[in-house]
Amino acid sequence: MFLPATIAFGAADYLIKIFPGWTENWTAFGVIVGCTIVTMLSMKWNAKFVELFLVLELVVVGIIAAAAAFHPSQGVGSLFHPVALSGDKTSTIPVSWSTLFAAVTVALFSYNGYDSSINFSEETDKNANIGKTLFTSAFIGIMAQIIPLFCILLSVPDIKTFLTSSSPVNFIGELYMGKRATLFLNAGAAVAMINCVLAVILQFSRVYYSAGRDKAFPTKVNKFLTTLHPKFNTPWLATILMGTLGAIACFDSSLVSMVTFTSVTIVLLYATVAVCVIISRVRDKNIHRPFKSPLFPAIPIIAILGSFAALSQQAGKDLITSAVAFAVALFYYYLYLKPRSRTHWVLNGQEPFSDPNKLEYGEEQLDA
Repeated sequence: MFLPATIAFGAADYLIKIFPGWTENWTAFGVIVGCTIVTMLSMKWNAKFVELFLVLELVVVGIIAAAAAFHPSQGVGSLFHPVALSGDKTSTIPVSWSTLFAAVTVALFSYNGYDSSINFSEETDKNANIGKTLFTSAFIGIMAQIIPLFCILLSVPDIKTFLTSSSPVNFIGELYMGKRATLFLNAGAAVAMINCVLAVILQFSRVYYSAGRDKAFPTKVNKFLTTLHPKFNTPWLATILMGTLGAIACFDSSLVSMVTFTSVTIVLLYATVAVCVIISRVRDKNIHRPFKSPLFPAIPIIAILGSFAALSQQAGKDLITSAVAFAVALFYYYLYLKPRSRTHWVLNGQEPFSDPNKLEYGEEQLDA
């Protein structure tokens, strides 16, 4: 519920610059409602929407990157010596390591999403290489952000003015492309954010659906989440639930609070995945795995250490809120799911071993 609301706030931040009379919360609410309606349509139509918006946002990113690239003002060495405004905002100072680690969570949030193809694997061609799609998406997503960012940073004529600007990217666009560029950039950024909301609601409604299918909740809740639309064959009730929760969150938050909290949660999830990799590889050595983490155990250990280094610099409120959410999930598992392990949380309909605490994972089931 928090992730689509967070991105909707990002879209609203740009839309209210185009339409000054709009308010942030109601605009974010409208984005959530509109995207929820669209995501109830068939996957074919949603794929067309996402593809169209993706092309538009790449065009916008490409134009601003090209405009910046033709106006270099900084040396390449400046990329390796980041600076920030001083406390009184009258000068710049070198960025400390603690500040860099604090920024990692937000940076990871901007790159997060490349793993979404996994959530659609059951609706794609069985011959599709989901792993290859995942790595390709990650590479394209990172490059599509890193290259324009480097171009923009190298084109900054006055670092202090750039950092004090309410919208640094718009500052560069207006500087090199004129005032009309601001409208163009805001529209392009809004389209990108709306596209992200579409993708997030699409994938997490499938997560809700699969949770209901695997009996993660009481029977009536499972039946609700697994109800498919009679025409579009999509999990429309799970989609409505996802949209409703996101819409509610739009009225009890702000862009900054949503971004920082969601970013902390994402880093905690990264650390959790890394821990699970270690546990699985050590405890369940004979399970078939379509993909194995290379350089084990170095990769998951690095991920865990990096995650905790980044989390050590975050606000206590965000850490406490995320910890409470994880604690509630653990209590739910041990108090409700674990005692019912023979009938509930049976992944993709698999049959338990004689030991009810273990499930058998075959090649076909894992590929789904």
